[in-house]
Amino acid sequence: PGPPCEVRKDRGYSLHLLDFQRCSLVRRHIRPPRHSPSAAALKRRQHRYTFDVQVPADDIETAYLLAVLSAESIHGEAQVRLDEAHVFEPVSRTCTIDASTPVGRDINRLFTGYVRREFDEGQFQIKRLDAAATGELAGTTI
Repeated sequence: PGPPCEVRKDRGYSLHLLDFQRCSLVRRHIRPPRHSPSAAALKRRQHRYTFDVQVPADDIETAYLLAVLSAESIHGEAQVRLDEAHVFEPVSRTCTIDASTPVGRDINRLFTGYVRREFDEGQFQIKRLDAAATGELAGTTI
């Protein structure tokens, strides 16, 4: 197999998606927030993805990074950096993504599409979390 990323003069660069995690070019452009907000600190509209223990945490993170990279193509890097918020808990295999902005909604759509194609339907669950008037989170399974 070739290197994780190969530099090409005609297109700038191309990615081998199987080696997406090891690609330093992508890691330089997609960085997690300097401080990940807690689940309670995320805005009102959220989606929580819970994965089966058989799903590797690296695969979940890779799908999320790919969704963020795709959202940058739609909204631009600066807007994604401003509006993106998530909490990924590798031990419990949960990923909570803010959906209160157009960027967040697109990241959720993209992430859902990627995990539906990558994993079996029984290997993950999506729950919509809405903030009630008291500030508590009420869950609705999707």
